[in-house]
Amino acid sequence: GLLLTLDDDDSKFVALSTTAQDLSFFGIPYRGFFVNSNGNITFGLPDANTYDETEDVHFSIPRVSLFFDDLDPTWRELGHSAGLCGEDAGLNVFRPKYFCINGVFAPNTIYDPRVEMRIRRGQTGLIRLLNASYSILRITLGVDVQCCGYDGHGLGSRNNPWCRPYTIRAGTPFELTTAQRGEFLIKPTRQGVFPVRVEHLDWITRQIQDGGRGVTETQIVVT
Repeated sequence: GLLLTLDDDDSKFVALSTTAQDLSFFGIPYRGFFVNSNGNITFGLPDANTYDETEDVHFSIPRVSLFFDDLDPTWRELGHSAGLCGEDAGLNVFRPKYFCINGVFAPNTIYDPRVEMRIRRGQTGLIRLLNASYSILRITLGVDVQCCGYDGHGLGSRNNPWCRPYTIRAGTPFELTTAQRGEFLIKPTRQGVFPVRVEHLDWITRQIQDGGRGVTETQIVVT
């Protein structure tokens, strides 16, 4: 693999070799892509605006990213003066009711094309996951993947020979804590539709949030 060194809010262009086929993204061919340190890949332009996180800005550039979040509406239901005089307004309690991937709310995440991954058999794909929630995420993928990096740091570099990439077998859960990012390589050997299940866990009790309803699901489609 290619080892990239990125600073904070940085981007690096990765060009395909002269003998490689064009990389087709939604039918548009590209000869390379930008790897951005905020945890996504863009085509045509780097991820220059790292502070404006609106949906319009996010999707203004062709992009590959997977973003998990959960939302607690309780704070919005409080009055404007809640806790102003020192009373306990419950602002230290987080009980999310809405769960999403890439801004798509469950259960619509299962089939939404902005969430599901599509790849051809024999291709190598990169999955980058970001936990933007206040929960622990327990993720189970229906295919084997190789973990090749965490938080922007590649595993198995020459300077870190003791920290090598490792395989996570299909159906084996793994976890991401708040703000943690993971990079995973996928090279499917057979066609099919493979499930992706994400359980949002309370960080103290480790129970699934919202009485067991804190689950988002999507799929990996191999053609």
